[in-house]
Amino acid sequence: MAIFKDFSNEYIFDEKSVIRKIKSPMCDKCNSQMVHNGYNEYSKQNLGNLKIGKYQCPNCKSNKEESKSS
Repeated sequence: MAIFKDFSNEYIFDEKSVIRKIKSPMCDKCNSQMVHNGYNEYSKQNLGNLKIGKYQCPNCKSNKEESKSS
């Protein structure tokens, strides 16, 4: 868990071990509250896998992914 010490308290690991914000972000295009929409999985050879949360706007259908930096 030491590698996640720089993440703010607004992030959680959900029941599927996905890193995502506790409160979904606002859409950059129409300013609506986005909803959780799965995740993308990234891997680093000999280190492991990381699941990064995705969001979709229910209003304009725009998609967004969590930043891969802290």
